[in-house]
Amino acid sequence: MHINLIRYETIRQIFRILRSNGYGVGGFSQSTSESEVTTAQTPTNGKTNNPRILIGCIRCGPFSKKTYIKADAYADMVLTCTPLPTPELVQRMTDTFREVSADLTIESDPTSGVCVIISANYFPELKCRVMITSPSLRSEEDSEGAKSEFPEKAMCLNALAMMRSTKWYENHCLYLNSCHQVIRLIRDLRSRHAVWESLNDHQLELLVSNVIDSTPSILNPAEAFKRVLEAISSGYLA
Repeated sequence: MHINLIRYETIRQIFRILRSNGYGVGGFSQSTSESEVTTAQTPTNGKTNNPRILIGCIRCGPFSKKTYIKADAYADMVLTCTPLPTPELVQRMTDTFREVSADLTIESDPTSGVCVIISANYFPELKCRVMITSPSLRSEEDSEGAKSEFPEKAMCLNALAMMRSTKWYENHCLYLNSCHQVIRLIRDLRSRHAVWESLNDHQLELLVSNVIDSTPSILNPAEAFKRVLEAISSGYLA
């Protein structure tokens, strides 16, 4: 719980910095879907507005799903913007973080140019990975040439997929009895034993949610975990 609160407050601090510096983020949300982010670009009052740079933010990954474990390196957060996240835009946001808050340490992600690693100075071991993406990558309005020349397309599409996965989890698993406890337990087993590595996070969530949802009775975490193992041993994944 202590780690959860620290990561949550770090993400809220990131959001407050963005909003106070005129980036136009509409609100801090854990359940903003990709479609809701896309509609935020269109004015509803009939007036012509300048498009906002940032149009939404959402916590993603195991942290938002309450399935994080000690082996997880980051708490993920996705920022969606109107234009494609160019290196200039990423650098502008990084400079804003460094100028406004002395409590945050900002590092470049060596694996991607559209990601930054942010940590709080009072707890540097807990890091937040901020991924910047744009829904325009999935729309038909932008030219295909511009998209094909964009070097970080794969990472941006992965960030959009994480948003959809988080929305699906909130609708199907978040309030399913004992679901996130079992997922968290199996994720820990996967980090320790290679036999579980064939299941990625989304496949694991589908497996556990379908098995638990198939019983009309309320299962405690031990009973739910036992039922999942019984389903796997009986050939559920075959």
